Amino acid sequence: MSKPAAVIITLEDSASWLDQRLILAYLHTTYRVRTPTFDLRIGQSNPVFDLWLAENKVHQFAFITAWNPQSQSLSMEENTRRNQELEKEFYLMSIKILPGLGIGDDSDWPPEASCCALNISPEQAVALGRKFDQNALVFGRKGEVPALWWVAEK
Repeated sequence: MSKPAAVIITLEDSASWLDQRLILAYLHTTYRVRTPTFDLRIGQSNPVFDLWLAENKVHQFAFITAWNPQSQSLSMEENTRRNQELEKEFYLMSIKILPGLGIGDDSDWPPEASCCALNISPEQAVALGRKFDQNALVFGRKGEVPALWWVAEK
């Protein structure tokens, strides 16, 4: 089973081998589901989102992007192409997605188009994160706070 290298809810949860500035950037990001609109934050509950999950029979979700692999900035065209490939992967897996946007508190890094994958398995989420060379993704379960899953291998 593919597992994340680390599960992080607070900075103190992160391993010493991880770049602490990068972890802080992820922790200081709003993960916005765009339609319907919900703002998610690592380690913070969102009762309205939990209610929506329950009403729609969603037990878990992952917020994943294909943009800027390994935090290396790419062109808009390349990032768009990569996210289209990610969306095709979800389609092939019959996983429903909602459009998303990762919006950092620090305006130096532009928002990243993302997908909120519904009822995705942890193994599928980790595999896709790694396939698209992402450092991390957000994973959550109904009734629990979203967590940052570090998926990049050392």
